[in-house]
Amino acid sequence: MKKSAFGAMALGLAVATTACSTHAPSPNTYIDQAKSAAAQADQAGQQAAGGALGGDPSSPICAASGTPGMQSLFIGLQVLAQPSVDYVVGVRNGQQIGPALDIAAVNQGIQDYRVLDGHPATGYKDPKVILDQWQDLSDRMAAMIDAPSDPTQADIDSYKAAMGDQQALIMSQVDIGVAKDYYCGK
Repeated sequence: MKKSAFGAMALGLAVATTACSTHAPSPNTYIDQAKSAAAQADQAGQQAAGGALGGDPSSPICAASGTPGMQSLFIGLQVLAQPSVDYVVGVRNGQQIGPALDIAAVNQGIQDYRVLDGHPATGYKDPKVILDQWQDLSDRMAAMIDAPSDPTQADIDSYKAAMGDQQALIMSQVDIGVAKDYYCGK
């Protein structure tokens, strides 16, 4: 809200200045100035609030090594992004294929990051949206692993439809990482 208000004020000032000038730069110049003013106001607001986005640098997620759940989530997300019938069947039969997937630890990592819900970094997605997707995929994978019968290709296809673009899922870690840095005041 503050960002929008400051941006609108800056844009209004730019338009007013243009009306009084005999030599007006391109409209893009004023748009860039308004964006810059909004970014500066946003940064000043964060600093005045005592930390980036009202974060808590003493939070466990801000520790150098993170939390055990965060470490498991990093590996687990790579597995969640590459589902296959063979992998799920291997996990079900106790024959782990590839990296270990610990659903409980993945879920703990998601919960650890929940302090970021509603605290996106400027220009990035809200961590809540991303964490909700990760939780949905974790729950779907757990359901396939714990189901009374082996998953079918249709089960995997349904999972992949919920997952969406594989690269976008992997890259969503950037949104979380940047939000974490802002939250931790880095």
